[in-house]
Amino acid sequence: MRNLRIVMSFFVGLFILTYGIITGLTHENVTAQSDGQDGTFDVVGYNNAPTFISFEGPDTNGATLTPNQTYSVALEIEDIDGLSDLKKLDLIMYYVDPQPTSLSALGSAFDAITTTTIDGTSFIMRWENTATSAAVNSAAGISTGASADAPDAGFHVVSQSAVSSDISWEIINSTVPAISGTAIPGDRFRFEVEFKISKVAREAVQSQWRFGARIEDARIIENFVAAEQINNGNTTVAALQSDFSPVATGTSIQVSDRYNMAFYGEVNVPSGSSLTWLDLSPGVQFSDEEVVSLSGITFIANSDHNRTVKTEAFWTATGAGVVGSGEITTSQPNKNYTGASITSELFDATTEQKFRLGVDTTNAYSSGSLVLLDDTFTFKTIESDQATLEAGQSRTYYFFIELSNLFYDADYIGDVIVGISNRVITE
Repeated sequence: MRNLRIVMSFFVGLFILTYGIITGLTHENVTAQSDGQDGTFDVVGYNNAPTFISFEGPDTNGATLTPNQTYSVALEIEDIDGLSDLKKLDLIMYYVDPQPTSLSALGSAFDAITTTTIDGTSFIMRWENTATSAAVNSAAGISTGASADAPDAGFHVVSQSAVSSDISWEIINSTVPAISGTAIPGDRFRFEVEFKISKVAREAVQSQWRFGARIEDARIIENFVAAEQINNGNTTVAALQSDFSPVATGTSIQVSDRYNMAFYGEVNVPSGSSLTWLDLSPGVQFSDEEVVSLSGITFIANSDHNRTVKTEAFWTATGAGVVGSGEITTSQPNKNYTGASITSELFDATTEQKFRLGVDTTNAYSSGSLVLLDDTFTFKTIESDQATLEAGQSRTYYFFIELSNLFYDADYIGDVIVGISNRVITE
């Protein structure tokens, strides 16, 4: 911002003509006179808009980024009014689907991004110049701070949630120019941010992720005019606001580079969880509803996904009834069992040491919805769902068990694993 004082001098000519009475051949001289008077006016409020010079993305155009991983971006700008004129700078990463068919549509989509959302579709990193001009004093109800050189130390996340743990986007580090009262106008200024992508940053296979930036400036003008109003006797914020509306400029850019996003899925089972059946009888059936539950399973995903379960093919026998060699004590000769095997096949009267496990989302037995696990140690899909929010989705699964008629007394231990996998997006 530059103040322009123009002084104009102008001359007012005073032309005096005195007529004399002619007596004979006598005459009088006519005399012209002039005097100078200064004219002045002030120009206050013009603001030079900042200019975007360059943007360095996290990878090459069209690359695939990975959620929960760290990347860096950099932006270089120029403001001939100096860096102190900037109020704030937003670096924005956003997901657009469907793809805009025009620049105006892209601009509308970009303008709609105002915060970091919990659905993983937008991320705003903000730097703010929080310094206040020393000329604006506390009499106006405006905090001056220790000096005019105290902006944000770096970037912060602008989030729709007041709880930082609700957002997995994260700023790891940032580098910003130093604000100086003697900053040279016209200098170029570089901002760098290292950040971690959200776990639920939406999966993209058609380069739906973009970057952009917004700048709001004219901070110097606001401080200058506020100081002028204070000097003129207006000592309240209300008076300042009523007397002046800053001539601020908002400058934005949408970067042409576009990116894909890889699938991310995460499942968390509460620590210490277990599936325990007590005092089962040989020959128990699914319909007997000997069911145990696994609650508090949290699924986090950035796209359509399958929720799965698998188990070991062999569960080991322990406890009473098991000898030192690990074999189950039986009255039958040549029965050297050390555990039991899972199967998805039906039992017959001669089946020994076989069991079946079924998983459902309800604790009421239904042969139509029960998902049987098998001896291949492969995940079986229990249910499918779409992308989750940042907090994920909590689920409870119910496990039904069935034993063959010939099943020896012991405690049986095996691993049950809950998983998550992506459902392939083709479009």
